[in-house]
Amino acid sequence: MRRGFTLIEIMLSIALIAVMAGLAAGILLPSRESLESRSPESVIIGAVKQAKMEALDRGREVFLKMEDESVAVFDLESREEILKAKLPSGGYSEISFEALLPENLSTSKIFGYSPDNTLKRLRFSPDGSMTPARIVIKGVDGNKSYEIDPFNGSLVKKDG
Repeated sequence: MRRGFTLIEIMLSIALIAVMAGLAAGILLPSRESLESRSPESVIIGAVKQAKMEALDRGREVFLKMEDESVAVFDLESREEILKAKLPSGGYSEISFEALLPENLSTSKIFGYSPDNTLKRLRFSPDGSMTPARIVIKGVDGNKSYEIDPFNGSLVKKDG
């Protein structure tokens, strides 16, 4: 009587799961084209999710930073830009990151932390953690503030 699985059966099962995960990632992760046709909030949510997935996949830290009129995900170690999505024009004058726990951040250049509580970059670790931050969108009809949920990458509106 045979008990358990053979090595070949286990390896085939793992390979099948890996293929299915790869297909699911291609469907679930946003593409550059789809990011560029949405609201600033949607573009940032997509970039946050992409940065989180890239950190997990690569097994090293990945950063998200705001540029002039775009948001970029990059690998600091390899100096590779992974994703750059243009933000839609109009409706806002400035988008910035603010530290939620400034006392826990050093004045390290890697985060770009400044005394006015703003950050130039958000860090995503391969363990799934990220820099606790708030995104402030200064618009023509007032400011919007969102906190990024460090566990799932969603934006939670804090004030209008």
